[in-house]
Order: sequence, then structure tokens, then C-alpha cells
Amino acid sequence: MLTLITNGHPLHEIGVKSLAGYVQFHGIPVQVIYMSYCRILHRRLRQQILEIAGNSKLIGLSLMTKDVGLFKPLINDIRQEFQIPVVLGGIHPTAMPGESLEFSDYVCVGEGEEPIRQLYSAVTGNLSINAIPNICYRNPGGDVIVNPVTYFTDNLDDLPYPDYKFESSYYYNQVKIESITPEIRKNCFDSFYFYSQRGCKLACAYCSNSIYSRIARNTGKKWYRLASTGRVVDELGQHLKDFPQIKSVTFNDDDFLARSIDEINEITSVMKREFKLPFSINGIPAYVTDEKIKLLVENGLKVIAFGVQSGSPRILKNYYRRPVTRESVLKAANIVARYHDTGLNADYGFILDNPYENEDEWLETLDLIRALPKPRTISLYSLEFFPGTVLTNRAVNDMIVDNQQFVNYKKDYRSDIQYNLKNTIIFIYSYFHIPWWLDSLLLSNFIIGSRLGAPARFLIAYPLGYLIRMSRRVAVANREVFVVTKILKKIWFIKTAKHYIKQRLQKTGGVPAGRSA
Repeated sequence: MLTLITNGHPLHEIGVKSLAGYVQFHGIPVQVIYMSYCRILHRRLRQQILEIAGNSKLIGLSLMTKDVGLFKPLINDIRQEFQIPVVLGGIHPTAMPGESLEFSDYVCVGEGEEPIRQLYSAVTGNLSINAIPNICYRNPGGDVIVNPVTYFTDNLDDLPYPDYKFESSYYYNQVKIESITPEIRKNCFDSFYFYSQRGCKLACAYCSNSIYSRIARNTGKKWYRLASTGRVVDELGQHLKDFPQIKSVTFNDDDFLARSIDEINEITSVMKREFKLPFSINGIPAYVTDEKIKLLVENGLKVIAFGVQSGSPRILKNYYRRPVTRESVLKAANIVARYHDTGLNADYGFILDNPYENEDEWLETLDLIRALPKPRTISLYSLEFFPGTVLTNRAVNDMIVDNQQFVNYKKDYRSDIQYNLKNTIIFIYSYFHIPWWLDSLLLSNFIIGSRLGAPARFLIAYPLGYLIRMSRRVAVANREVFVVTKILKKIWFIKTAKHYIKQRLQKTGGVPAGRSA
């Protein structure tokens, strides 16, 4: 048995589902545990995982940087108590194979379908470790051995379908880990994430794509690949048959708009004609045309998300290495805005907390946000120096990050945004309609620049900033708040129901069933 573990959600995560589908196709028994964005892996949860995975021959974990500290105790339990070999894959082990081997037996660098299949054969006695591509390990002398990284899937159409059937899968429901039964699959999952691409045309310096694209380029392989339209339609149709309750689909490719107009039509016309489902996409502003947006809207597009990242041309060009300009963003935004009346919503993402920004460059980002046509939504993130990226390597050389070993593994770039004046003002303009008088005040020299405004700047940055972050618009993205809210609602409902039943029994003179009068 091969057990795969990820901190992703059963419908959102794709890497482990692709691995599971691949090894199943090749006759290897596999089970998957989806920890659904777990934040605290306490002893009881670790024990549940060990009980599920205890009979495995090999256990694999897909790790993002933020998951390393979370899963280390579990990995130690697996290796020490059960003596089951552990292989790590995903972006963090790919970027930091040597460090990852300090607490694991094997590391898979880059893509892992065929390497994991061969590694399973090796640990069960049928293959030599040193013949497996993309696998790293330590020899008996303790030296790190990195096998040649030569495996990148040339044709996505050749891969078996990812495992969306979940016949041998478990997930963490925020209370306990339970089997994904047909009933759970039918009633609990109503949105669907689909991937028709691997990689990205861009290799922005802050992004993991800069790592994967470099590795692929060094091996003479392609990192950016598209599944054919026929494969996309057939695969999506098969998955949706297994999830008849799905209400919407998200094409979670880095840039769905990079496809030609004919390809977009072939895929999305089926969404309208056969599946009758609305859908969302991600896009790069440079690929927006009125023809594409018009077609997408006619076929059911409801949300389009753009990664803008900064309003500063200097930051975009010199540090992020992202070929996106203010002009291309506004051109795309104005095209999309023409279709708002049809129900199309646009979201624009920006990165804050960049230490390379000059003092006033944040105002260029603010100015771009203010210029975006409304209605729109804004997603804000804190810059995180992921190990191994081009930007992180530069920050290490510039002594902004002391050493890659000291990268903040626990930082959540979606919520751990610094409390300061500029971020709070950007928050205000991102989430609220600003009347003219408040606009004049917030952008006045008194608030932004003058020393006389210091007390006001403090009040805006901290008390007001805290209230903004706790507002519903921002808090809905916070999983802890969401989970607590759900629990409180359930408690309220149960108490209300019990109170109502008790009152009715008292009025009618009845007693609860099973008790004597």
C-alpha cells in the first residue's frame, strides 16, 4: 500500500490526485489523506493518520513551505514508530532537497508520477534506487545523492485521469479524519477545481514557477504545457458525472486566456451546452481581448482573476520580472468592465510588504487600485520569500533574508499582512467605497507625510487597521473565523431547536419520547 498525504482540500489540490491516478493505473494500491488546510496537527490527529497509514510500504507527503513545521512531528512518528520510509514531494522539497532529507528518507524533485511509481517498486524490492529519475536520498555514508532530474511529462494527454473518485481517500473535516464516502462526495463538495495546464508562460521571480521552469529548462524539457481540448472536455465530463451536485467550475490554470480563441470556444461551449455550469478562470492582462471575453461570457464565465501584484513599473520589471504593465491592466479591466451587467466579476491581486519598494512606490499601487473600474474585488497578499525562488536568492545576496534556513515557514501570505499606514489605506480603498471628503483626508499630506499627522497615522494603521481586518469582507478568507462561525451557528441552531421543542412540550403537556409521565 502507498499512502499519500497533503494539506490540500480534496477538490482544490491536484498534484496528489494526479499521483494517485497514475499509480492506480499501474496497479499500485494507494490511499490519500487530505488534511484540508489543517493549521494544528495535534497528537490525536497524528494518531488517526498513523492508524490509517500503518500498513503502508511507502508514505509520501506533498509539502509547501508553510507545511514543513506542521508535518515534521508526524514524519518523525512514521519513521521512528513504524519504520516506514517517507518520500517528500512538492515545491519545498524541490527547492530544498538537502534540508528535506534531514527529516525524510527520499525527496522527489519536480514532477513525480513516474518517479513515485518506480520508488514504490524499489522499496518493495524490484528496482535499484539509483536508477530512478528525480529522486534524492542519502547513501550509507550520509552523502546526499541527487539522481538526474529527467522526468517531466511531455504530453499531458498521456497521463491517466487524476483520482477524483476518492474510493480509498480520507479528509479532515475540521473535527476528525474520516473516509470520503459516496454520501460525503455527493453532499459536501459543490464546487470543482479543474486544471487543463501545467506551468505558466511566465516565470515571475517571486513564484515557484521560477524554480520549476529553471529545472525543466536545464533538462531540456518544457514546463508550460497544455492538455488538448479533447482531453479537457472528456476528462471534465467524466469527473462531473461523479459529482452531479457541482454548482460551478474553476479552471485553476495560471492563465486560461493563453489559449487560442478556438480552443477557448471548444472548451467553454461545452460548459454551456452540455454541463450547463458557470465557471471562473485566471488570466494575464496581456492576453485579454474583447473577442475572448465576449465569448467566455456568452458561455458562462462569472469570475475572472488577474494577478497584477504592483502598480510600480520598477518593481514589476526589476524585481518581480513580471511583464505586466499599468496600461495592460487598465486596458484589460476596461474590457472586462463592459460585461459587468451580464454578471461578470473581476478580481485583481496585489502583493504588499515588499522591502525593495521605495518609500512612495506603494502610492503607485494605490493609484492603480483607485483607477480600476468598479465594481471589482481586490485580493491582497504579503510578499513571502519562498525558498529557492529567484527573488529569494536575490534577497539572500542582498542580506534582506539572512539565510534560506531562516525563511518564516509559518507565515501565511494571505493573512499575515503588516500593520502599517500604507497597508491600511490600501485595505480601505480595496474593500470600501471612499467618499470624496475621506479621500481628500486619507491622501492628504497631513496623513501621509507630515509629522503633525503622526497620531492620526497611528490610529489609522492600528485600531482602524485591526477593525478592517476583522470586517466580514476580510475575515471570510480566514479559515479559523469561518470554522468558528460555523460551529457557533450549529450550537445556536441546536439550542434554539431544543428550546422550541421544550416550549412546545410544556404547552401541550407532552414529554420527550422514551420517558414516563
